[in-house]
Amino acid sequence: MYASELVDLMREKAARQSDGWLELEEAAQLLTDAGHSDTSSWCRKLARAAAESNDLLPMHEPGSLVRVVYDDPSPGAPRRQVRTYSEWAHVDDLNAWLAKREPRLPFRFDRPTGATGKPAPVVKALSAHRAQENGVLQALRDAGFNPSALPAAPAGKASPAKQAARKALSYSSDVFDHTWKRLRKDGRIQDEAAPRAD
Repeated sequence: MYASELVDLMREKAARQSDGWLELEEAAQLLTDAGHSDTSSWCRKLARAAAESNDLLPMHEPGSLVRVVYDDPSPGAPRRQVRTYSEWAHVDDLNAWLAKREPRLPFRFDRPTGATGKPAPVVKALSAHRAQENGVLQALRDAGFNPSALPAAPAGKASPAKQAARKALSYSSDVFDHTWKRLRKDGRIQDEAAPRAD
C-alpha cells in the first residue's frame, strides 16, 4: 500500500467515525478503553446481537449503507457471518442496544459531530470502487490467503483464492472481475513467487 493510499484511508476512517459510523471492532475497542471488559468479549456480544436481531443492532455495508441481512430466508442459502472488521453500525443503534442489553453500564457512544462539529446526517462514503476492493481483499484474508502472495492458478482455471473470494461476495461477475483487475493493476494482489530451481 502506498503512503498516499494510507493517508486516504485514515481520512475516510476519521470522516466515517465523525459521522457516527463504527465497525464493531472499533466499538468494542472504545468500550474496552472506557474500562468495561475486554475487546474480544465485546466483539462477540456485538456480533451476536447483530446476527440475532437485525432490528436491534442493524449493520450496514461499508460505503453504500445498505442494510446487511444475515439470515437469508431463501431455501438452502448459507447464513452470512458478521464481519466485525468491515460492516458498520451507527452509534445511535449501538446506544439503543446498550440501553436495552446493558442498561446499568455507565457508557454511551458520543453523538456524531461530523467534520464541522454539527450533527451530520449523511456519511461521507468510500467510493464504490474502494469499497469493492476492500471487500475482495478482506474476503481473501478471511479465506486464509495473503493478497500479496496468492497461489498460482491451475492452467485454464481461476486460482483457489479468486474462487474463494468470488464465492464469499455477492458481487456480479462483471463487478468482481473489474475489481480483481484493478487490484492486480495496483499491485494490491499478487501471485506468490515461483520456487527457484537450484
